[in-house]
Amino acid sequence: MMPHWKRVGGWLALMAALLPAAAFVYRYRAMPHFGFLLDDAIYVTCARSLAEGAGYKIASLPGAPWQTKYPPGYSWMLSWIWSAAPAFPANLRWIAALGGLSLAAAVLLARRVGRDLGLDSRWAVAAAALCALNPPAIFYSASAMSDIPGLALMLASFVLMTEGARRHCVWLALAAGLVGAAAFLTRSAFLALLATAPAWFLWKRQWRGAAAFAAAMLPCVAGWQLWSRAHHSLDPSPQIRFYVDYLGYLSANFSAADIPAVAAANFQTLVQSAGRVLWFDPDAGALVSLWRTILLLLALAGVWRLSRRALHPYTIFAVLYSSILLPWNFSPNERFLLPLLPLLMAGLTESARQILDALRTLWRRGGLADRGFAGAVFAGLAVAVVLWASAFSQGLGYLRTLMEREKTRFAMDRAAGQWAGAYLPAGSTVVTHQESRFHLLSGLRAIGMPLPSKTGYGGVRKEITAYFDSVKDIARQRRARYLYVTPSSFELDLDTEERAAWLARIRADPEWREIFAMRGHSIFELGASATYSDIESR
Repeated sequence: MMPHWKRVGGWLALMAALLPAAAFVYRYRAMPHFGFLLDDAIYVTCARSLAEGAGYKIASLPGAPWQTKYPPGYSWMLSWIWSAAPAFPANLRWIAALGGLSLAAAVLLARRVGRDLGLDSRWAVAAAALCALNPPAIFYSASAMSDIPGLALMLASFVLMTEGARRHCVWLALAAGLVGAAAFLTRSAFLALLATAPAWFLWKRQWRGAAAFAAAMLPCVAGWQLWSRAHHSLDPSPQIRFYVDYLGYLSANFSAADIPAVAAANFQTLVQSAGRVLWFDPDAGALVSLWRTILLLLALAGVWRLSRRALHPYTIFAVLYSSILLPWNFSPNERFLLPLLPLLMAGLTESARQILDALRTLWRRGGLADRGFAGAVFAGLAVAVVLWASAFSQGLGYLRTLMEREKTRFAMDRAAGQWAGAYLPAGSTVVTHQESRFHLLSGLRAIGMPLPSKTGYGGVRKEITAYFDSVKDIARQRRARYLYVTPSSFELDLDTEERAAWLARIRADPEWREIFAMRGHSIFELGASATYSDIESR
């Protein structure tokens, strides 16, 4: 058994590692970037709908369709916050607290998972600490996103699985299935757990454990599928389908013949994103990209060595989860790699342990030349640690800059939303970017313009700009009389020059009349006869 002082030291080390995340979450507890990620505002909109008894609906969209894309677990959690503190956006600080606590839980569970993977106590603490000090994890813990709460639930399911297998306890396997179901209902990507756990229990020849896990998780998965099918929106437009139907949107954008090209593009992005998760440096050049690739290879080599000692369900999950990401019609950025973060960090620390053990052996037993080589490598590792600390500091600095920028944008959107809610007719629909945020700020329905995946993967700039030039047609199709634009509208799809030209074309179109303007934030009315001064005088 581990000495008491080592256990206490490990907990204290993890608490210290969590301090930068705690400071970041507290500093930005008002969540100035709310809506920047798009999905966060959808979760909160659905949470409000649940809290107000209107059902699991996307109240921001025209017609308020049922939410049949995202399972209800995370919005259900947020609905309790909304019920207790319904004042928006003041209640965002409580959502930030939920994210921060979820990260702390995930880090503590990552330590246990690291030990179950085969790391000794010191290296398990190191791997978990690296998760706590990971800038993408810190950022998403300060956001109204399901990723970090879902990660904590997934890790808890792994802990229950391995403990149940060790004790041959069916009840623990059943509990693992229930927690796995909660993870799936929080984030649908954790569907891979339904295949992971039974396969692992069967590999260990524990048939009852496999049956217990499946019996607990399968009804929840099936229940969600049946409910979402029964409440599925019949609206075929891509502006609605994007929000309510994963598979329908995928099939509408790609044929079977397109999947290999999508998988190839996603594989490249997956490798790059995994490297950025291991070494987050927003200003990286070619040398840092090479270093990231080396770190990723070391992490994968470490996972392989740990798996050869004793196969853990996390490894099976990683293979299945990555297989899901490859053909999917969303580019797998760092956010999509967060479910694999503890495993990658465990693999990286295992490789570091092996390298250090080999260097210590070489130093103790080798001659002068061997000691010189070992000393040089030790020095190189020390430099790498210093560079990592610098990259971590720069990464947090980048995130703080982003937050400060979004604070200004949110204030402007809030002013525009309040104006729209006060002066535009009740029941109006507005076409805009970050549509759920605008709905929460204005009380009006809003519709976005999600770029069709096939157009985005094709990367043909003329096709992308032509899609956004169709905003007038989309507005008429959706019976939306208003358009709200900002200098940052659709910045993930249009570059600075394209966005400026698009805004100029809107302003030059006589069918769009500007009725509100404030420092580049404008509301246009389609076929309007009113002017800004007319409305202000009402």
